[in-house]
Amino acid sequence: MINMNRKGVFLLTALALLFAAWAEAQSYSLTDLGTLRLGSARVHDINSVGQVVGASGNCAPFNPIWLFNLSPVHALLWQNGVRTDLGSLGGATNNLAHGINNLGQVVGGSDLTGDATTHAFLWTPQTRRMKDLGVVGSDFWSFGLAINDEGQIVGASANADFSVLRAFVRQNGALVDLNSLVEGTTVLFLETACSINSRGEIIGFAYDPNTSYTHAYLAIPRQSSRDRDSNDR
Repeated sequence: MINMNRKGVFLLTALALLFAAWAEAQSYSLTDLGTLRLGSARVHDINSVGQVVGASGNCAPFNPIWLFNLSPVHALLWQNGVRTDLGSLGGATNNLAHGINNLGQVVGGSDLTGDATTHAFLWTPQTRRMKDLGVVGSDFWSFGLAINDEGQIVGASANADFSVLRAFVRQNGALVDLNSLVEGTTVLFLETACSINSRGEIIGFAYDPNTSYTHAYLAIPRQSSRDRDSNDR
């Protein structure tokens, strides 16, 4: 009995030590990523190898759409302590990197020459320049929000007065209205595609015209063989 009790004490002690180690709060080291010649910066995404994307710019009135006080000027990639300016599509402002996959491919939005509108872009380590992804149909504005490791890109596109905002997914080199790809009947109008995983599953928010409420949604590909937009790798 004495040996059994000792074993029990040893077991309980070991379990207590394991629990204490598991329950101990995780601590972190902090790195100031800084800005690029301007006063403020924001980051929006990080991949599995620690590459970070975002933008630096000037302080500005609060933007209720983006939920920040920044007028982005430089779309940035942070890697190993080095900041890389990803350039622009010709404009001087509204240049912001928003998503990055594990291949280092970056998406976001950048103003065109004249700063009259913003288009979604794709930047890759191979080309090291922004590619204008255009808009959905005859829309005026677009923005790339996320890219998965398959190279599939999602975001939002809008007409000139922003009365219609639609979610898009890039297929075969073109931005396609995600609403046109939904099977069955739904009252929801998909306004933004915020993220896409390795299985091609998309999340975002949608508008219900019957209630004027905003809904979250999950769009799952019906076919096992998805279109992979890998021509830009």
